[in-house]
Amino acid sequence: AKYISEIVTLEDGLDAEDLRVLVTGYKPSVADFEVYVKLLNEADSNTIDSRPYIQLSKTSLTTIHSKDEDKNDFKIKIVLKTSNTAKAPRLKNYRAIAIQT
Repeated sequence: AKYISEIVTLEDGLDAEDLRVLVTGYKPSVADFEVYVKLLNEADSNTIDSRPYIQLSKTSLTTIHSKDEDKNDFKIKIVLKTSNTAKAPRLKNYRAIAIQT
């Protein structure tokens, strides 16, 4: 299963240098989830839909983040995987936090 968010656009002057995604849900030992993002900054001439998804790295069980150039727009995809369909992961909610350091 997968979830794909709408495009999130940050207000002018609030460019993010990092994106942190916090995920809450049920994850059995035979299951996992992966988080991907499409990123776009104001200097890009492409559209966000033409950009590839980039897999974020896990820094803990529930915190995933990306270090990249400044971001103005982003779109999140969460992929839920399992090797046993009787023990599927379930996503309760997620939060994306755009961080400027």
